[in-house]
Amino acid sequence: MRKTGKALHGVAVPPRYFGGFTLIELLAVISCVAILAALLLGAAQSAMASASKVREVNAARNLIAAYASTAADNNGRYLPGMDYQVNLASNPVYRPDGQMVSSALAARRYPFRLAPYLGNSFNGTILVNKNIRQIEKLSGVDYDYRVSAYPALGLNVFCVGGVVLTDGTVRFDADCVTGPARAKGSILAFASAGQGSEGVNEVDGYCYVSPPTLSFSAPVARAWAAADSWKPGADPMNYGYVHFRYGGKAVCAFLDGSVRMCDVEELSDMRLWSPGAAEANAPNYTMTP
Repeated sequence: MRKTGKALHGVAVPPRYFGGFTLIELLAVISCVAILAALLLGAAQSAMASASKVREVNAARNLIAAYASTAADNNGRYLPGMDYQVNLASNPVYRPDGQMVSSALAARRYPFRLAPYLGNSFNGTILVNKNIRQIEKLSGVDYDYRVSAYPALGLNVFCVGGVVLTDGTVRFDADCVTGPARAKGSILAFASAGQGSEGVNEVDGYCYVSPPTLSFSAPVARAWAAADSWKPGADPMNYGYVHFRYGGKAVCAFLDGSVRMCDVEELSDMRLWSPGAAEANAPNYTMTP
């Protein structure tokens, strides 16, 4: 709006202009700011997700390299994924800080027994991204149990290293790669894992992952839900505890040393899990005790 000038004490005053934003202009500016904020937030979230994936891929590389080296110290035998023969009185297992692991329950899982091959450091291998904070917040169980139960990547215990029973026998021995001699092809060793809703603690991590067609009681395994029923937010419990947390894909490390991203359809193929399935070229292979 223009206001004409007036004479003040005989001196002409230039005209003044009074202006401002209209309501429409304000709304347009607010909309632009909101759009820019949304774009920046989306970019930040995408960058964070990408960084998390990179960290987990690096963890998988370190894990598979460390795991492969266990055979050299054990007469050509890989570290068992679960070892019910662990006896802390006669064969102590230690934390990275040098203290003895508190219970056989924690020591029988792979993380603490693999620790010496990881330079006795869990950061960036066993503990990655969200599960670091999630494990710290858990209550009701001691720290050793939490770390042993919820590593970021689960081991294919039924088919790699094996579940060793108290009498020394290996569960599903015919389908288990216990050493490099049978590590032919791309057999899955580690995968992004999550406990899911089955337990009281929902953590982005679990100590093992189980094959898609296997149904067994201890350790718990059950046949996977159909691959085409998977959707974001699906319970990892329904997919062998594999957590497809990176845009529908999981970080996977194989015995041949490769690390790649796999979706639920790819990992539904038993030939990636069991040497028996690979040798028989049977994607829907069923493991038998």
